[in-house]
Amino acid sequence: MQQQAEVQTPMKWRLVMQAQEPASLLLSDSPEQLVRQIYHHLGEGERQQALVVAEHLAGRYPNFQLGQLLYADLLNIGLREPVNGPEITDEVQPAAQRRLKELVLESTRRLLHPPTAGLKDKVPAGLLHLDPVQHPYVAAVDASRSRLYWFANRTDAGGLPRLELLMDTYVSVGIQGVGKEREGMAAHLWAFTSSRKTCLARPCPTCSAWGP
Repeated sequence: MQQQAEVQTPMKWRLVMQAQEPASLLLSDSPEQLVRQIYHHLGEGERQQALVVAEHLAGRYPNFQLGQLLYADLLNIGLREPVNGPEITDEVQPAAQRRLKELVLESTRRLLHPPTAGLKDKVPAGLLHLDPVQHPYVAAVDASRSRLYWFANRTDAGGLPRLELLMDTYVSVGIQGVGKEREGMAAHLWAFTSSRKTCLARPCPTCSAWGP
């Protein structure tokens, strides 16, 4: 008698597709460092990580227009059918295009600013005779690169001026010029006391109100 083959009931299963979670990211509290981190991930082909950083940047700094632009662009390119954006009137178009170009320039200058190591042991001529007691801090703005440098004004053991760089950051000065009358007037220096700010550039058409 032939043994009847057992009938096996097929297993019930389903395939569930889950998006792979990006590795845990260390997020800076500096908006400029976050911008650089976004572009780093994009350069490495890590679009999901770039989106995570951009979302953090947009939420942490809601008034930071460049951050909002990067976040919106990353969301848009992730769509199956990216959108072109809202229609704007011919009256508003020039201003919108101008602002977009300014944000692109801002992004470029934030990414390509020169390293601060090149400033070591260098003192601008306008600081040579500043008394560190009266002017303990100095801000220097390189408008050609939209960069502000914040220094502590000290003297070395030999009594010579010595600047200690405390921080540097992007500033919007220089995006549309600084009222320059001739080449070479792009850099500005300010000396700070507890109650006064003095522009050291002479002549300086944009900062003359701060002069003595």
